[in-house]
Amino acid sequence: MPDSAPKTISVDYNKCISCGICIYVCPHDVLELKDGVPVMVGKCKVCGLCSASCITKAISMTAKKFTDEGLLDVDVKDVVVFTCRRNVEKGKDYDATVISLLCSARLDPYLIAEVFERGARAVVVSTCGSDCRNYPGSAEAKYKAEAVRMMLEKLGEDGERVKVVEGNFEDAINELKAKNFDAVKNADDLKNALLNRDLRAIIARMRGIVEDGNVYGEKIDYEQYLKVLEDAADKAIKFSIISKNLNGGAKVSEIVSRTGLTYREVLDAILEMKRKGLVELEIDEEVVVSAKG
Repeated sequence: MPDSAPKTISVDYNKCISCGICIYVCPHDVLELKDGVPVMVGKCKVCGLCSASCITKAISMTAKKFTDEGLLDVDVKDVVVFTCRRNVEKGKDYDATVISLLCSARLDPYLIAEVFERGARAVVVSTCGSDCRNYPGSAEAKYKAEAVRMMLEKLGEDGERVKVVEGNFEDAINELKAKNFDAVKNADDLKNALLNRDLRAIIARMRGIVEDGNVYGEKIDYEQYLKVLEDAADKAIKFSIISKNLNGGAKVSEIVSRTGLTYREVLDAILEMKRKGLVELEIDEEVVVSAKG
């Protein structure tokens, strides 16, 4: 293991699984895998894209104000704005909670779910567009916001409550406030799903695969990739719903009754959760599922 973590980011090497996504997304090519862990080999511009894309959340920003906890140390209003600091007018009193990310590349989908759970009814994501100093960081933020919109709709919520704009965001605040959205009822499932490793990996690679292509230069059509994302989102949401309905341990039929999922949906999900080491199964007269650990 490295003797010390990089100065601008902090890496929890116990969480890191050597997936290499942080190296893949870094706009400035300053990270490399050495001995299976990311280390800094160039000058970091502190955009935060590696932290926002880390599938195990092993990477955090060293500056406390740009960690998840630091960014969320705010009073949450009906509308929350996640923005590049270049788009914030100094001294202006906005009718919303404005969270300066330093760069919109720092937007982790989990942060959006967290403010919804804290009572926000709508979210604005404000980027610099093609003028982003850490491009494609701003485009990455847009793709992440689109993924959250899709997941909200899968949970029966209005995806239009998440809006992406370039530059000034005041009109977007007013537009969303006028729509008077209800509170997000399934924010906990949204948040838990957005911590799912498989889903985070697909979201993190989405822009790169669609726009730049894989290591062979092969691109995947956006609509085709969206289907992959939807499948991963369905699984992650079902995992979340089932996990919170185990109550220590439950039969498959009990989970079906509590969740409204079909017997086949529950059975397929718990077998996948078992394979990933998330639950334990006990065979009696019926399969009994319990959280692992």
